Amino acid sequence: MYFKKIEFVGNKRHLIFILSTGLAIGIYLLFSSHTYAIGLPLDDSWIYQTYARNLVKFGRWVYEDGQVTGGATGPLWVIVLAISYLLELNPLYWAYFISGVLLFLIGEFGARIIDLYLHEKRVISTLGGVIVIFEWHNVWAAVSGMETIFFECLLLLVFLLLLDHDKRLSMWFLIGLIIGVSVWVRPDGLTLLGPALFLSVIQPQKMKYKLRALLIVLFGFGITFAFYLLFNYQIANTWWPNTFYAKQAEYSILRELPYFQRLLHQFLIPITGVGALFLPGFLMVLWRGFIEKKWELIALSLWCLGFLGIYAYRLPVTYQHGRYAIPMITTYIVLGFIGTVYWFNQNKTIRLKLASRVWGLSIVVLTSVFWLLGANAYGKDVAAIETEMVAVARWVRENTPKNSIIAVHDIGAIGYFSNRKIIDLAGLVSPDVIPIIRDEAAISTYLEKKNADYLVTFPNWYPDLVKNLEIIYSTNGQFAPRLGGENMAVYLWKAPKRINPY
Repeated sequence: MYFKKIEFVGNKRHLIFILSTGLAIGIYLLFSSHTYAIGLPLDDSWIYQTYARNLVKFGRWVYEDGQVTGGATGPLWVIVLAISYLLELNPLYWAYFISGVLLFLIGEFGARIIDLYLHEKRVISTLGGVIVIFEWHNVWAAVSGMETIFFECLLLLVFLLLLDHDKRLSMWFLIGLIIGVSVWVRPDGLTLLGPALFLSVIQPQKMKYKLRALLIVLFGFGITFAFYLLFNYQIANTWWPNTFYAKQAEYSILRELPYFQRLLHQFLIPITGVGALFLPGFLMVLWRGFIEKKWELIALSLWCLGFLGIYAYRLPVTYQHGRYAIPMITTYIVLGFIGTVYWFNQNKTIRLKLASRVWGLSIVVLTSVFWLLGANAYGKDVAAIETEMVAVARWVRENTPKNSIIAVHDIGAIGYFSNRKIIDLAGLVSPDVIPIIRDEAAISTYLEKKNADYLVTFPNWYPDLVKNLEIIYSTNGQFAPRLGGENMAVYLWKAPKRINPY
C-alpha cells in the first residue's frame, strides 16, 4: 500500500511543513493582535465555543442551560473544542493548535496526492504542499475557530485513499466510514459519496468485486451516517441540524438570481489568489483525465465543479471570503498544480521554458502576496467581531437584568459572554423563527409572544422592526464601518424587568 512507502517520522518534508504551518498561522495571529486583539473572525465561531463549553459544564447538548438545540453544524467539531474546557486550557489557543495540526495534514495529504501523479523529485511535491499551507483561504480558515479546516482535512484523506491503486475491500469500508465521519463535521460530506461510488464501479475489476466495493462503501458510510441522523433527531426533532434549514431560508432571495450568475460568483472564490494561476493546470488535468481515462483525476475534478455547483444552487453566498467553498480549494489547487507541472514538462522550446519559469515564480510570489493580504483581512475581521458582537455581549452582561430575554440575530458572542436567555432571529437555536425569518411584521409579533426585553441587531438588517425603538447602546466601533458595515445596537423592546432576588 502507498502509505507503507512513506515513513512519517524522520522526514525532512514534515519539518518543512511544520515550520510553514507555524509561520503561516503565527503571522495571522500577529496581525490580529496588532490590529486590535487575538480573537475569532466570525460570530459563528463563538457558537461552537458556546456549545463546547456548555457540553462540559452541563453535560448536555445545550446552547443555554436547559435548552437542547441543534444549532451547531458540526457536532464532531464541538467535541474537539470541548477538550479545551475539559482540560481547562485556553479555548482559543486550543482551537488554533488543533487547526494548525489539521493545516499541516492538509499540506501533507496534498503533497502525497501530487507524489502519486508526478514522478518528479520530492522537492516538487513538497513545494505543492507548502503552497497549500500558505494559501490564504486555508490559513484564514485555520485561525477562524470553525470546522472548515477539519472538513477539508477529512475530504483530502478520502481522496488520498481513493487514489491508492492497491485498495483491498477493507479500504473501501474505511473510505465509507470516513465519509460518514465527515458528515459529522459538515453535511457537505455527503458529496464525497459521488467520487467514491463512481470509482468503486469504474475500476478495472470483475463485476463481482465492483459490486462488493460499492456496497462496502455504502455500509461503512451508513454506520456513521445513521448515528448522525439519529443524533440530530434526538436533539432537534429534525434529521439535519437547524443550520441546514436556517441558512437556506435566510438567503433564499439569492436563488432568484440566474443560476449561471450564482455559479460564476462561486467559481470566483477559488481563483481569488494564487488559484487564478492554477486554472489552466486544472483544466489540463480534467482534459488529460478524459483523454487518458484517468478516472481518479476525472472524479476529483468533477467533484470540485459539482461542489461549487451545489452551493450555487442551494446556498449561493460568497460572504466572509467564501468560507462555504473553502474546503474545495486545496483539491482544486492540488489538481491545478499537477496540471501545471504537466504543462511545464511539455514545454521544450527555450521560449516556452522561460514562460514556464516565469509562471512558476509568479505562483510563489502570488501565494506570498495573498497570504499577507489575507493576514491583514483576518486582523480586521477579528477586530470587527471584537468591537461589535463581543462588545455588545459584554455590555448586555453588565447592563441588563439577569432575567432579561435578548432577541438577537448573531447569537455567537451573545451566547458565550452575556449569560442571558436568547431568542435567535437567525433560527439556529430558535427553529420556529425559520418560516418567518424574512417577515419583520411576523417577527415583531413573535417577539411579543416570547416576551423579549431587548433587540440586538445591526440597524439596516431590520429597518421596519427598529424604526420606532429606542437605542440604548451602540458600539461606535471603528472597524465595521471601515469594512462597509455599520455599528451594532441594542434596542429597548419593552420596559426592563426587575431582577428577582430569589
